[in-house]
Amino acid sequence: MIALFIFTKVRFIKLKRYYIWIGYFVVLGLLLVTRAFAPVGGAYGWIRFGPLSLQPSEFAKLYIIFLGAKLFAIDSPKNNKRNFWRYILALMGYVAVVFVIENDFGSAFVIFAIGYVCALIPPYKEIKH
Repeated sequence: MIALFIFTKVRFIKLKRYYIWIGYFVVLGLLLVTRAFAPVGGAYGWIRFGPLSLQPSEFAKLYIIFLGAKLFAIDSPKNNKRNFWRYILALMGYVAVVFVIENDFGSAFVIFAIGYVCALIPPYKEIKH
């Protein structure tokens, strides 16, 4: 609730160009922090705060969906092709990070599957009446 309040009061227009990179590094940082905590079942997938725990790979799943929505919303064949490959590279990066750092094949596979389905969505074409 506090974060929601802050985000509604702060103007982020100047950061608009950097949303993709900010999200990428925030989620990547969270994934790296998991190595500071003991593994659960051999996987370093959780950040613990006392009785609460946070699984950063869930944020990576959301980020891949938001990244696909942002990159594929551009209605230009040239940009769509370039952004498709940017998206695929980001997806592969996240899959590799989750698999190597968290030692969690299940989360890596789910992130890949979500990204793959998002990449199959055709570009939006506006119908003019």
